[in-house]
Amino acid sequence: MERLTYLAAGLADGGAEVDILAPIAAPARLPGPYGQPLSLRPLSAIREGRYQILKTCYHPGIDLVEGFDGPLVCRLVRVVDRQVPARDEPRRERLLEWQRKIHRRATALAFNNPQNQERWQRNHGPGRPSVLTPTGCPEDIPPRGPDPYGRDLPAVLFLGSLAGGRMVDMLNRAAEALSGLAEVHLVGLNKSRLYGEPVPLSSRVIDHGTRTGPALWDFMAWAAFGISLAAGPDEFDNDSSKVVYYLRAGLPVLCEEPVLQRGMVAEMGMGHSFAHGDVDGMLARSHALLAEGVADRGQAMARMAREHSWKRRAETYLQLFNSLVP
Repeated sequence: MERLTYLAAGLADGGAEVDILAPIAAPARLPGPYGQPLSLRPLSAIREGRYQILKTCYHPGIDLVEGFDGPLVCRLVRVVDRQVPARDEPRRERLLEWQRKIHRRATALAFNNPQNQERWQRNHGPGRPSVLTPTGCPEDIPPRGPDPYGRDLPAVLFLGSLAGGRMVDMLNRAAEALSGLAEVHLVGLNKSRLYGEPVPLSSRVIDHGTRTGPALWDFMAWAAFGISLAAGPDEFDNDSSKVVYYLRAGLPVLCEEPVLQRGMVAEMGMGHSFAHGDVDGMLARSHALLAEGVADRGQAMARMAREHSWKRRAETYLQLFNSLVP
């Protein structure tokens, strides 16, 4: 939701008239991140002829645009084929069918990273415009509030969804091994049940559920470092939005390869990475981060606000939309 509202507000700030379409019964207003309200309308508004261009967010979005024959931009988080990602096996045929529909219908495409852009072009051909719109972050963040952990040991944070049993197992093993030295905290959801057999969290992982707004930033501001675990062995399937937010908060990061943002972390001197599935490496680098920290959090925070803001991402979309709607 945060991506959606920040991009909608950024587009409106750039001069576009923007509605967010959702499966609701009547029009409503959402509070916008920059103060102005955002327009929320039912999907039925698509058939009223009020829109010059539509953009979908994920694979299933292609099923929601029936009745619209204007320019359509489809964003794809990851491109699936008949072999990978392995975790998509239960829903592979549905995802492939959505991709076929997108290929037939989309006027232009948006991808989070070059890896998925190249996969699409290899599988479907390079015949239409595409742009890169990685995860962004807010330009302005709240000042640090009270410590939400309230404990003596350093807090190690996993933010977001645990998308598979392997990720839960890795987090559990980190919590067990760091016992007495640090505490591992989850701010998000265990979604392992969506990707096979559910794996329960260890009792040593402190589960805070989901958080939003200033409270979310407090969890990042007071942590010792954040963890980003890989969903699987393939780079294209490991675009981690949490790393962008960790860095915007000035939080050091421990990345499992092949998380794509590990290069950004290394370039900024904001943490370490470890090989895929290497529990010993994860623990060794955890100890290093707890002992050493990082050199300059403020510089990383300023760079993220300057180069990776949601407004910068909205500018990319505005340029694309203007090229498609004379």
